[in-house]
Amino acid sequence: MKLTNKLVILCVLTFVFAQFLPAEFVAKNFFYSLGNFLEGRVYVAITALFMHANIMHLLINLGLLYFIGNLLEDLIGVRKYAIVFFFGGAAAFLLSSLAYGRANLLVGASGSIFTIMAVAFVMNPLAVKKTRAYSFVFGKTQVATQTEEVTFSKITFFVDVLIASIVQLALIGAYSFLSLETAIAQGVLSGDLGHVIGFLIGFVFGVSWSERWSMYAKQAGRVMVILFILLVLGVYTYYSFVHAVNPHAQTFIDTFLSSYSIEIFQSGRARCNNFCLDEGFDYGELVDGFCECKFAGAVNIGS
Repeated sequence: MKLTNKLVILCVLTFVFAQFLPAEFVAKNFFYSLGNFLEGRVYVAITALFMHANIMHLLINLGLLYFIGNLLEDLIGVRKYAIVFFFGGAAAFLLSSLAYGRANLLVGASGSIFTIMAVAFVMNPLAVKKTRAYSFVFGKTQVATQTEEVTFSKITFFVDVLIASIVQLALIGAYSFLSLETAIAQGVLSGDLGHVIGFLIGFVFGVSWSERWSMYAKQAGRVMVILFILLVLGVYTYYSFVHAVNPHAQTFIDTFLSSYSIEIFQSGRARCNNFCLDEGFDYGELVDGFCECKFAGAVNIGS
């Protein structure tokens, strides 16, 4: 049985098994949170990959994992596929939790799935042999044989990367928008930041494992540095301009940046909160772009 199918079955069994356990035990030992991780339960970065918030969350994720995961496993092999799934998912939890409060719970294989999607969609355009679907959409390309030498231009290489990136960003944007809308409607925390992180990690994997990567091995160090910088900037830009944080508690990122007085890199919420604390209020909250200083339960001043 392929690893993808085993992961699907394990997700279902874990979800069912958790229904018979005390909620507090599940939250501490199966759900990921920054608090759980810092308290020594580091294994939650893995167990949370197999947990899901509800049956709909489970079905959507497993549908994507089954179809895209099986395709990628055939393409890169079981070892690399295991690295993509577990590293991408765990890293998405770890990095995204820095933008949430210590007690905020995160669950699901979404981070892993977006890593898988990015690897699959990036490696195919960068492959020497194109799939029929890619050739149909973007035009046929020369197929390499054992007796013929094929050359590729750097322009074509980066255009293919750009195309794959645009497609992925469109998909991740639509998925994250829908999940954020659902989260707002249900009053629960959305893990859409983890989707972005998973995609960026998968993008790096996909480029580095592509067939044409070896043709530019001399530039590998430079490109990896650029990709890492884009990863950091992308995550922080998303956090600063899109992510809605808990207005009643400082997040790890805000606290860290505030402690070093790096105001230019603080989120708007952090600057607002710090201003209000300096003015003697309990906390500050951004409302429609305006900073409102508040005592517990009441609006007092806006700036």
